Amino acid sequence: MCYNFYCRMPNFKKKILNLKNPLSFWQAFSDTDTQTDEIERLFFYDQPADKLVIAAERLTALKDESETKHFPYSFYSHTFFDETLQNEWADFGNELLAFKHYFVKSKTESHYYYLEDCRAITDTEVTDFHHSVHQQAEDLSAWERFFSEIKKNIVADRVKKVVASRQVIFETDGTFHIESILQKLITNNPNCFIFAYQKGQRIFFGASPELLVRKNGAQVSSYALAGTLAKSDRTHPEDLLNNSKNLLEHQIVIDKIKERLMLHADKVAIQPTGLMELKNVWHLQTKLETINTDKSLIDWAQLLHPTPALGGEPSKEALQLIRDYENYNRGLYASPFGLIDSDGNGSMIVAIRSALIDGKKLHIYAGAGIVADSQFEAESLEVITKLQTILEVL
Repeated sequence: MCYNFYCRMPNFKKKILNLKNPLSFWQAFSDTDTQTDEIERLFFYDQPADKLVIAAERLTALKDESETKHFPYSFYSHTFFDETLQNEWADFGNELLAFKHYFVKSKTESHYYYLEDCRAITDTEVTDFHHSVHQQAEDLSAWERFFSEIKKNIVADRVKKVVASRQVIFETDGTFHIESILQKLITNNPNCFIFAYQKGQRIFFGASPELLVRKNGAQVSSYALAGTLAKSDRTHPEDLLNNSKNLLEHQIVIDKIKERLMLHADKVAIQPTGLMELKNVWHLQTKLETINTDKSLIDWAQLLHPTPALGGEPSKEALQLIRDYENYNRGLYASPFGLIDSDGNGSMIVAIRSALIDGKKLHIYAGAGIVADSQFEAESLEVITKLQTILEVL
């Protein structure tokens, strides 16, 4: 079959496929047909919309979003910063991809889309695996210096907010069992987007609570998600709704998302701020919606990224501080990551509460928004709490 876009477009076949365990589809593509190819597959479970897409075997990288109409779904990712990376993120992300195989399960369908070869899928159970890992030494003083520098810049009125993140590295003597990890992420994080992208021996995965942008026809929506309260016997969700530090941090995000939406809209509807409850924390959440027919999903993702929930405000100054003081490159962490269907609709999430498997190493990422009233001990505890999303599923 000719996959060149100037030849005949791929003709996908479709058949009903009902699986008790959808991860069976993922497991069916744990190897490749040839020794020269590397495993490449995607898992994207939009739990708020109750829609799962699993894709396997790269077909092609698309030139632009106009070509997505020829495929059931196309996968888009872009690293947090634009520069080419030469570390564990080298040649990972920054593409718009189509695959040869798709499993799509929603309230209305459970189908397998494929080209020439239909892979035999055996419905199997996921084995619950407990990993043995040990943490590499970490320079916590570097994060404290970054925190202090942010506070100095806030006092000098150069920034209002900066999101400072940490990378914590673990190692295992064995193998990371991604199916077990994904199953636990689904169970532990019912309000989140569960995702994984594997390319060769590297797998980027997580459970993000944050939608960057969703497009459905002319309707465009985004979430402001900022302000965090760790759960404990001494805290209550109402504490977050009445906390001036967190309300300020959240309002900065609302204002910036509205400002960027208004660049291409006449009106933005802002819903009342509420609470998102997760396993270990509560977050402040506000939904913003508008109507637009001119911009594509990727256009919106590029326009909104990074929101002050991931970078800071003002963005230019905050991002420069991140470049100068974070002692690692974020790669796909906190980046736009999602799917586009053949009608141009879909969802882009912010890839937080995430980690990268690189052979026997596991890089886990988490961050916290620093504003004028932030205290180092509280922000450090917030980051540790967010790391638990990954640590508790190992």
